[in-house]
Amino acid sequence: MAAQGDRRGLWTRKATKALIREVKRSPHCADMIAFGKRPRMQAWEAVQARMDQKGYSWEAHQLISRWKYLKSKFYKEQQHQEEHGTPSAKPPAYYGFWQVDPASLQKHLQAAVQNNIQMKQHLDEISRCVNEILGKPSD
Repeated sequence: MAAQGDRRGLWTRKATKALIREVKRSPHCADMIAFGKRPRMQAWEAVQARMDQKGYSWEAHQLISRWKYLKSKFYKEQQHQEEHGTPSAKPPAYYGFWQVDPASLQKHLQAAVQNNIQMKQHLDEISRCVNEILGKPSD
């Protein structure tokens, strides 16, 4: 479905900035930004809900598609700058806005690490329970 104020379903500058802001706010930001990472659909559904509140009614798969496009442009520009030491002749319109400040990214990475630690502890506890039920010795 098209976003409010955009009858053709095209991404406006305002809508694209809103998507970038919502991804930055997400606790899954680090996974969403990292090259090759695929955050769970739940993360995108949360972004979709916040976008809906702002009047943008795209489906989660449409947000993912737009995000992949923006991310590819960002990484292409970043690669150009690393290789040539200067921005390309026409950097993506959202390049500067898309970047995440290091402190914010560090916060998201620390949260992701903590979540992984908690998940591992939870899985270890499940494994102990299963082994107990099956009569196997614990590690």
